[in-house]
Amino acid sequence: MSNRGDVVQLLPGLRRFAVALTGAQETPGPRQADEMVLRAVHTTLRAGPYTSQVALRTALYGAFIHLQHGRPPAQSEGLTPIAGGLRELPLAHRAALLLVTLESFSYDEAADILGVSRNILLGRLAATRQMLARHMEAASSGAARPPHLRLVK
Repeated sequence: MSNRGDVVQLLPGLRRFAVALTGAQETPGPRQADEMVLRAVHTTLRAGPYTSQVALRTALYGAFIHLQHGRPPAQSEGLTPIAGGLRELPLAHRAALLLVTLESFSYDEAADILGVSRNILLGRLAATRQMLARHMEAASSGAARPPHLRLVK
């Protein structure tokens, strides 16, 4: 299959990642995310043919993250505490978390996409989880009844 055919199969996941990474809302439409996806696809296909869908997928996500550097997340009103916490994370931390949790990349694949070692990726993920926990704690401190977790057996 040509790289163009592979890209079509990868677009739903890349768009989902783009919406989450940019902080765009689904309504009326995440225009910023769509534009960035198109730019990433164009940049990646121009770079040349890829020998496998895995290599193409890695290149697409890497190109998208590279294009996102220096751009602030989309401004959104009425975010949930977790969405607000994600929006406040530095891009490198947000990208690491979303690659592993939302897109199901392995630690090694995510590290390759981000251009860092596996250990640096793991450190970013740990720091990201701490930042989100602090944000959630701060968001719930103003609530009448803070959320809690229960163990259900």
